[in-house]
Amino acid sequence: MKRTRSDEGDAIDVVGALHSWATFERAGDEKRAIGDELGAYAAYGASVKMCVDVPSRVFLKLALAWRRASRLSADSGEREAYERTLKAGLRRATREADDDVDDGIVDVEKRASVVGRDRRVRAIGGQLALLYCQDGREAEAAQTLTFLGYEYRLGQRVLRYDLEHAAATSERIPRGVMHAYDGCLSPAMLASLRRAFAKDAAFWREHDYANPKTGFFSYVHELDGAPMSSPVMRRTVELAREIAAREFSAVRDAKYAEWWAHCRPACDGHQCHFDSHNEGLGVVTHPICSVIIYIDGSCGGPTLMTNQRAGDRALATKCYLMPPRDNRVAVFDGTFLHGVVPGRINEDPALRRVTLMVAFWPEMDVVRESFPPGSARAFPERALEYPGGISWPNDFYDSVDEDEDVKDDIGTVEVDIFAQAHAPWEKIRVPRDDASDEDDEDDESMPAYDA
Repeated sequence: MKRTRSDEGDAIDVVGALHSWATFERAGDEKRAIGDELGAYAAYGASVKMCVDVPSRVFLKLALAWRRASRLSADSGEREAYERTLKAGLRRATREADDDVDDGIVDVEKRASVVGRDRRVRAIGGQLALLYCQDGREAEAAQTLTFLGYEYRLGQRVLRYDLEHAAATSERIPRGVMHAYDGCLSPAMLASLRRAFAKDAAFWREHDYANPKTGFFSYVHELDGAPMSSPVMRRTVELAREIAAREFSAVRDAKYAEWWAHCRPACDGHQCHFDSHNEGLGVVTHPICSVIIYIDGSCGGPTLMTNQRAGDRALATKCYLMPPRDNRVAVFDGTFLHGVVPGRINEDPALRRVTLMVAFWPEMDVVRESFPPGSARAFPERALEYPGGISWPNDFYDSVDEDEDVKDDIGTVEVDIFAQAHAPWEKIRVPRDDASDEDDEDDESMPAYDA
């Protein structure tokens, strides 16, 4: 039987070692699926530390769990250890990709280009590049991204956003793009939402939210029929509609309100996208407008809004960053490209950025069956029992103080949103000793959106 040696010099049975890393990986996957990031980090870490021939995907899973479960503070040396793990995973992924390249490709540069674009290499290499970007190590970021075959990226002042959120111009965001207000929900309403969407609430657990394989799911309420049976969502949707009507009067004629939610650690972002029905599958339609309610805005990166609209041929030329804050409500036109920037710091890994999104529609196709979860499901009516023993709907039938008109709950403090002093995208430039100012100017050109 073939034998190899670990870094410590101990003989290890290869078959046994392969079994061990797979066992640790499965244990990490199970922990990750229930949101136990610390447990996942320990299991994936044991796989990498104790086993040989560990595939790059385990290094990637370890890195993602590590970011979510730790502060990764530089002063403790942990950030350096994290970087070493990413580099080790990238070396492994590069070897895996190179093994799969056609032997007929002998040109070194062409072979390197194929390897750099391999999905395994890009997955973990992208995490290393993000670390460099967030730490301001622009030359290393550019070299890594160029190896991965990228030509453009989110700008350095987007990914390395100002932690004080002061790096902006005096140019306000145009009317009808995005508006935000603080202190919108009454203490009673905010408390009801925080119970229903608490980090350990049944809602997340019973939707298998932490499992990476879980897809998008949302719930829909009809607005022109009988009053919504859920007191919590009735008050929340009424409030969201009233705020939205300040800038988007058409929401008063909306027939449907669709909502979904997220509960994410500070380091997680959200890909840039346009709001659309069923994630744009089939015929693409957009809501009248969308609303973000920051139930817990104590951590995480800012919301990124751009001036690039669905259907535009040109990439965005302006961007706006709005930091999360408890009890903040933002309303925006979902046909503009937007997303969430990954958080730069993770002061307390136990915190979560909890947001509730509400989109208003003039018409939409609603799936009348509430279960199983999926896109645009009818919100479940109150029942003594639900299929499969689930219980999360009960948290949305708590009583809410109905004595005041919903308009009395709306905050009057509008948040100033200013344009950043740069475009959201930039061309990747690897520093060259012979680079000229003219070269730098040429590098600023951007391709068409569908190039």
